[in-house]
Amino acid sequence: MLKLKDNNEDGVLKVKEELLSMKDRIEFLNDIIVELNTCKGESNFDILFITMFESMTDFDSYITHPVHVKVSQNIGDNIEQSASVCFESDMN
Repeated sequence: MLKLKDNNEDGVLKVKEELLSMKDRIEFLNDIIVELNTCKGESNFDILFITMFESMTDFDSYITHPVHVKVSQNIGDNIEQSASVCFESDMN
């Protein structure tokens, strides 16, 4: 989840587009879902994004992949706070 410094509509949409730009550009990123918070509040995060991989090895490779690194650099100055959860699922 991301809480943005610039969380007006344009700022949030720009980050959403940047995150979605990774789809089909990182071979082991099976899917990415990006949702925007519809309930504004001081303690709420602005964006939820979920990435899906076949394995934790693929996830580890994603973290250092040049496309992911570039996206992280592009949005990094706008991130006020982030929170993450890594989990394994047997959902297909």
